[in-house]
Amino acid sequence: MSSNNMQVVLNDAIPGMVLADDLLDSHRQVLLPQNTVLTVAMLQSLARHGIPTLSVLTEEISAADASIDLAQQEARLSILFRKLKPSADTVGVGDATDATWLLQQLITKFRLGAST
Repeated sequence: MSSNNMQVVLNDAIPGMVLADDLLDSHRQVLLPQNTVLTVAMLQSLARHGIPTLSVLTEEISAADASIDLAQQEARLSILFRKLKPSADTVGVGDATDATWLLQQLITKFRLGAST
């Protein structure tokens, strides 16, 4: 951990705070990577995972850095879902493409705070 961070109780965390370190679950799996800008959905999910505290940066992230982070997350999502090409004839049919499309929408909403 760097010297410009602090521990925050999850109930005191607010959207826009930036993680100072990788956030791990009880099995030492990464829930959210370092430098993630927290959203309301993320904070709600962390509460469901039973995360009591977060290590956050004490300096606010600049608008430029926030837009870079958002662009990086969007690029990562486009790589993860690069093979997904929903078409009008497959949406609503109930096949694997449908499930993958729904997963993409949910992850996008979670990661970017975007509405679907």
